[in-house]
Amino acid sequence: MTTRSSVSAPRPEDVGTFWHRMTARGGGPAKPSRFLVHINPPRFGGSTQDRITDPEAMRRLKDLTFQCESAELPGRTIETSELQMGGPSQKLPYNSTYGDMTLTFLCTNDMYEKRIFDDWLNFINSRENATSAYREDYSTTIGIFQYDEGGDSRPWPAVTYGALLVDAYPIAVNQLSLAWSEDSVHRLSVVFAYTQYKPIFAINSPRPLPDLGALTGAYSSVGGIVNQAQSGIANFQQSISQAKGAFNGLATFLGSFFA
Repeated sequence: MTTRSSVSAPRPEDVGTFWHRMTARGGGPAKPSRFLVHINPPRFGGSTQDRITDPEAMRRLKDLTFQCESAELPGRTIETSELQMGGPSQKLPYNSTYGDMTLTFLCTNDMYEKRIFDDWLNFINSRENATSAYREDYSTTIGIFQYDEGGDSRPWPAVTYGALLVDAYPIAVNQLSLAWSEDSVHRLSVVFAYTQYKPIFAINSPRPLPDLGALTGAYSSVGGIVNQAQSGIANFQQSISQAKGAFNGLATFLGSFFA
């Protein structure tokens, strides 16, 4: 005789209960506009370092943090193979893959953003002779941070989730369209490849600054920036306690993070 498994249907909840769970447990809906991206400068070492034709523009790489208009929190796909042995087929995992990351930056009149990525791509693969540099010389880490909107007891935004892209480097710099009929701002889209990503910390304990130093290991330059910022958190908290606007509080709080 065939037995049937019993499943209890969930009870409908009123809107008030739903919203209470969203706000009391999760802090409210997360907004995709509350984010920042930080690109750690690569070492650009080795015998191909002369391919950097505009070092002054490259030194402004950290300024792109507040010019990154759109980004993505990375995903992960587990590759599987099917196995069938006298019954329904099963999918067995054997590898993980990570999709490319697209970042879009607002451009300024001096177009230093375009010069940065033109040089970076040329360092990776020379346009003169098509030779490629070593990956450790041109790859880097990229941090992507999701923020909340703060609250009454904490007026500044806190990082609720972060992802660290490992061995990241640009593989495509998209074209910029020109037209007499356009009077908008140039937006430069850059596609990055990376080996994998690491979640930066758990979302159940948000902190004002991400602890990159404990995760990057050999990437000491990132850790140094974070350690300097964390040593001054007490002063930052005092100075921004007056800022009730979430976005203004974010900019004030992180003003010295990438200094």
